[in-house]
Amino acid sequence: MKDFTRDQLRESRPTVTAMEAVSFCLDALYTDRKHRIADEVVKNLTYEELIGALLLAEDLLKDRHGGS
Repeated sequence: MKDFTRDQLRESRPTVTAMEAVSFCLDALYTDRKHRIADEVVKNLTYEELIGALLLAEDLLKDRHGGS
């Protein structure tokens, strides 16, 4: 990120649960009608890759919390 260092980003974590954060991001991506799945979010990262990573994180969180 242009205005934050990696350390600053890591230190400014959200105050919600991981599942809430992942769900918020996925919901925003599901309702996006401006971008295509193959568009880049940033250089060398497509929406497909970002959504895939969030879905994998969601799976892990569900497994960890018994499917909730």
